[in-house]
Amino acid sequence: MSSSVYKALDVSSIVEIIEAEGIENIIGRPDCHTLTKLLNQLANGARNIECDYSNFGMMWLVIPQNVYQILTGENVVAPMQPPTIPPYLPNGTQQQNAVISLQWQKNKELYDQMQNCNKALISIMKTKLDQKIRANLTSMFTGTPERTFEAFFNRVFTKYGRPTPHDLAANDERMKAPWAPTTTLPTYFAKSKKGQSSPTS
Repeated sequence: MSSSVYKALDVSSIVEIIEAEGIENIIGRPDCHTLTKLLNQLANGARNIECDYSNFGMMWLVIPQNVYQILTGENVVAPMQPPTIPPYLPNGTQQQNAVISLQWQKNKELYDQMQNCNKALISIMKTKLDQKIRANLTSMFTGTPERTFEAFFNRVFTKYGRPTPHDLAANDERMKAPWAPTTTLPTYFAKSKKGQSSPTS
């Protein structure tokens, strides 16, 4: 057979498409707020990666399946890894085996696209983390590396996204702080969203 008819985007092309949406760096130690913000930005970028079985591109790789289904109404089934070579029919006609080859190429494209998108998402997330945090990833990911973005994100979120008892106590103290009437509304709303201050009655 001649060269492939179907070909998945490579990792660097996917990175370029996702980063065109603007993905912000996380300065310092990540927390629940900054990781969730990063997740939303990555989902928005992944939406621009072409996907034959979703109206929202490859966003389904970023958002947990149950949440994705609620938000989009879609239930995406991940493509299966095709065999190494097309499963030609030993006694099949040239036309039958040509169809098998095309189907195999398409399935390979879908699977490779998913794999490359996972690699791109992990790569982008690593570059957006603070340099000190990136250095810690080596000890966090001992053994088999995470092969999906969701597994990678969940491990990072488990480490940094969940508040410690100290974080909760410090946040409780910030919530008790009186609201200064001179604080501008946008600043107040931003602080309130982050749980850093609260108006007093």
